[in-house]
Amino acid sequence: MKNLFPLILVITFSLISCTKEVTIPVIVTTDTHGAFFPEEGSTISLASASTYIKKQRSKNKNLILLDNGDILQGSMALEYFNLVNTDSPSIVSVLMNYLGYDAASVGNHDIEYGKEVYRKIEKEFQFPWLSANIVEKKSQNPIFKPYTVIKRGNRKIAILGLSTLTTQKALKFNEKDETEVLDLVESAQKWINIIKKEDNPHIIIGLFHEGLNFTIPVAENVPGFDIIFTGHDHQEHNLKLTSSDGSEVVILGAKERGKSLVHLDIKLRGNRKKLEGKIIDLQNVPPDPGFIKAGAKSMKMVEKYSRETVIEVDFQINSAGKNTKYMEILHNTLLKLTDAQISITAPVSRDYSAGPGTITRKDLFNLYPFINYPVVLKLTGKEITNLLNYSEKLQKDNHPKKRFYNNLSIKYRNETELEENMFYTVAMNSYHGSNGGRMLQNGAGLDEDTIAERTVKVIDKNIREYLFR
Repeated sequence: MKNLFPLILVITFSLISCTKEVTIPVIVTTDTHGAFFPEEGSTISLASASTYIKKQRSKNKNLILLDNGDILQGSMALEYFNLVNTDSPSIVSVLMNYLGYDAASVGNHDIEYGKEVYRKIEKEFQFPWLSANIVEKKSQNPIFKPYTVIKRGNRKIAILGLSTLTTQKALKFNEKDETEVLDLVESAQKWINIIKKEDNPHIIIGLFHEGLNFTIPVAENVPGFDIIFTGHDHQEHNLKLTSSDGSEVVILGAKERGKSLVHLDIKLRGNRKKLEGKIIDLQNVPPDPGFIKAGAKSMKMVEKYSRETVIEVDFQINSAGKNTKYMEILHNTLLKLTDAQISITAPVSRDYSAGPGTITRKDLFNLYPFINYPVVLKLTGKEITNLLNYSEKLQKDNHPKKRFYNNLSIKYRNETELEENMFYTVAMNSYHGSNGGRMLQNGAGLDEDTIAERTVKVIDKNIREYLFR
């Protein structure tokens, strides 16, 4: 009889703990793109998110902190640690580890620097980096951890990571043959079945680096998710949908670069659960001095590098518009790096000015903030004309797909009149050359297989580094 007393206590405690309401806050940042600290003219950054996160964590130690991808691209600081100072810990791992993230998803921009870069950062992270649908083509096994299970008290929260299909286009060309990005709905169905069978969690979260339009089909057709967090589209979302089994799914998303974050409270009592989500605007939240101090050593190295002189010029460069000195430099660089007859490209920066005088590393990055490689394709005269006409159509003020980076212009190596049925070699950046923005598809009428067949070569040279050579 004596031996039964401890057992009774354990059972009683378990029953009490299961019937008592437990609140588990979940905070999600997304698409930070290297906006770690406030810049001139703005107070918004991850430093403001840090202030909010610390305050909420002090109220409830059960807090779960997540990020929804596009962690590795978008700032001079990331560029420096991704490509220049590869021996030191990256600023992104220093700061995310400081904040105590529990998990993050993989965004399309997180893999564009290539395997060597993202594997180094993955090792530095003190949390799992998730994607169930980026797989090795041969084995079909995920190349990142597909999901993780977090315990808070005696409750289990499973988090499944999925990445946007546009990640396929972001892969370095020499990695496209070995890596594949699978359909979201099929991947979600596969892994949610595994999660239920292997872990039987109290809550299942989808951490999707994908916009609302491609998230909705998962929510509606794959039963089992309690919450899905969106990313990639840089938009705020707060809605509820009904899945195919009649269960309710909460969908939440925040804006990019620390403009806002998602705060969800999971309230559990026995088998009952209540989900309360909101978007937190960080506009008036002050930056956290402790966070800034944590990144100070890293930023000192970045600032020294950013001041280095690249070249002296006697003209001003402004990235706005397509008939500018800036565009002339972009076209000339593509023609110089390739033997193509024609260059077709667009501004890569919205509106940045530099010169006359010194062009620094910082200027160079701001003029060309993306990693792009020259691609040479074969296009007919008719396809080229249709592509340029489509681009011009998109630039009308009221067009929903108007984007400065799709405002295409053309330059010929030797001025010529295009013949409709004749093939020409055309140099493009790797974004447009891989059907970014579906420009080749919607403009020139080429499907993905035809684009692959028409690709003559890809040159493994970062366009930015050759702009002034």
